[in-house]
Amino acid sequence: MTTPFGRKTLADFGFAALLDALPLTCLDVGARGGFTADLLPLAQAVHAIGFEPDEEECARLNAAPGGAGPWRSLRFVPVALGMAEETRRLNIYRKRGCSSLLTADADLAGLYGREPYYILDGTLDVPTTTADAAAEHYGFKDAAFFKLDVQGAELEILEGAQRLLRESLVALRVEVSFVPIYRGQPLFADIDQALRRHDFFPMRFLELHPWRRSSKAKLPNLAEGPFPYSEGQMVHGDLLYLRSPESLPEDSDAGVERLIRAALLALAYGLIDHAMAIFDRPPVRAMLQSRFGLDARGAASALSKHLARNSRTVAAGALIPRLKKMVAGRR
Repeated sequence: MTTPFGRKTLADFGFAALLDALPLTCLDVGARGGFTADLLPLAQAVHAIGFEPDEEECARLNAAPGGAGPWRSLRFVPVALGMAEETRRLNIYRKRGCSSLLTADADLAGLYGREPYYILDGTLDVPTTTADAAAEHYGFKDAAFFKLDVQGAELEILEGAQRLLRESLVALRVEVSFVPIYRGQPLFADIDQALRRHDFFPMRFLELHPWRRSSKAKLPNLAEGPFPYSEGQMVHGDLLYLRSPESLPEDSDAGVERLIRAALLALAYGLIDHAMAIFDRPPVRAMLQSRFGLDARGAASALSKHLARNSRTVAAGALIPRLKKMVAGRR
C-alpha cells in the first residue's frame, strides 16, 4: 500500500520508545484478506486481532506464512460479533466480501449494476457474541482501535460494545452506507449519532465509493459507450472516527497513557493537529519528557514535514497513470 509514510514508520521520527512501552490492542472486524494495513506506521506496537466468521478463511489467515509479520502479535478468531449472544444466519453472496448477517436488496443493487454481487450462494448458521463479551473471553478489554466492515451490521456491533466505547476505544474505522443495499440496514446518520453519544467525531473519509447507474466504472476510470464520464452517487465508504481529546481524562497515569495512544493513532492517519492537541496537554507533556525524554512537538514537526514531501510524490505517482489513460483515450 502506497502512503505518504513511504517505507518509514512512527519509530523513524522519535516515537520508538512510546511504541515499545505503550502497546495498542487493535481489532479488525471483518478481516477477510488480512488485518488492515492502516496501522502499519505503528505496527511494532500493535497487538492485532482479526475477526472472521468464515472458519475456512480464518484458518487460512492464521496459517499464512510470515507469522505476525510487522505486528507485535497477530491472531484471527472465527467469531461473528453482534448485539447479543445467539445464532444468526450468515448470507453467503456470490461476491464473498458482500456476505452479511442482513439480507441484500438485490433489486436495489441492480439499479447500480451490482445485482450479480448479491446472488445468494448459500447460508451458514453462525454463533454471535457481543464485542464486550468477546473482550472478556479473548482478553482485549484494553482495545484502543476498532475497524468495522461487516456489510450492514456495524451499528448492532457498536451497540454490543458499550463498555469498550466508554472505557478503552479512542479510534474507529467504520464502514457507513448512504443507500440501504441490505434490508433494514442502518445508514450513516444512525452510526454517526451512536458514536457522537460517546464523544467520537468523524475526521475524514478513508474510502468513498460512488456508484453510477449505467456503469460499474469508477472515476478516474472511464466507461465504455456514449457516456464515458459521470460522477456517481455516494453509496458507501469508510469513515475515521476519533475520540474527542477534551473528553478523555488526564487525572491518572492510565488516563495519560490512553491519551498518548490516542495521539499515536492520530499520527498514523496523518492527523498531526489532533495529535498535538493531546501532546500539548500539560500532564501528557510532562510524562513524555520525564518518562521518555521525548520532545513531542519536534518529533511531530519532523513527521509533518516528511508527510508533506511524500504526499506530493504519492499524488504525482497516482496522476501519471491517469494522464496516460486520458491521452490514450483521445487517440
